[in-house]
Amino acid sequence: MTTEQLKTVLDSLHQLPAIPAVVLEVIDSFNGDISTALLAQKISQDQAISAKLLQVANSSFYGLSRQVGSIHEAVIILGFDSVRTLTVAVGLIHGLSHVTDELLSKKEFWQYNIQVASCARFLAKKLGQNPDIAFTAGLLHDIGQLAMALTLPDSFGAILDQDLALGDGLIDLEQREYGFDHALLGAEVARHWNFPAVIQQAIGSHHDRTATVGFPVAGIVYIANRLHEMFRSNSSEENILSVIPVLEQTGLKLSQETIIAAVAIFGQVDAQAFI
Repeated sequence: MTTEQLKTVLDSLHQLPAIPAVVLEVIDSFNGDISTALLAQKISQDQAISAKLLQVANSSFYGLSRQVGSIHEAVIILGFDSVRTLTVAVGLIHGLSHVTDELLSKKEFWQYNIQVASCARFLAKKLGQNPDIAFTAGLLHDIGQLAMALTLPDSFGAILDQDLALGDGLIDLEQREYGFDHALLGAEVARHWNFPAVIQQAIGSHHDRTATVGFPVAGIVYIANRLHEMFRSNSSEENILSVIPVLEQTGLKLSQETIIAAVAIFGQVDAQAFI
């Protein structure tokens, strides 16, 4: 696929479902300031998102010792940043649900992305980075696959079938077919939605270790995604720990214990409440 054809795909991003207004406002607040009271007020104005947000807040995903009854209460108990991130997650998952019904399993796609996001949040806390930015980047790291499913359904469906049958590797298949991959396209989607540059960078480099050097959040998402690949293939602990030298090349330093704990998160996260 030529550069001109890539431009055609990018021009087709308007086909993506409209993002709820409150989610766009919350995304915009990543680049500026918004008060706790105003955040709660804006979220509460969207009854569907409010109801889903409270459902997730009261699920096993957070494991709270008491029920949360309002958005204002959720902000107090979970924290401003967590509720802001949760709003984006809930709004995007449900806004994009019909896309995943076609070529990608809705349940499997979002379960996987929420697992990577949860691992990224855990690693960010260990490394002194913003855990909510890391969670959001992890949640959206494969958003380019949804864009491909929507704008290139026939050819992308064939690529998915080939990857499943032969295991040739999705990124390589995309590069051969299109000349670009879902990571690049995902970064463009994030730019289209005005996500902060740090999230765009993380999405665009989640398969490219060298592109994460000097960008801690990007490195975190890369490692979380890499660890999930090992988790899915039932890799041994020895193989999992082999990622540490790779990780150190990104400038991130984590102990063996932290890596093992990060992998364990994948089996602990129940994303059903989101879906």
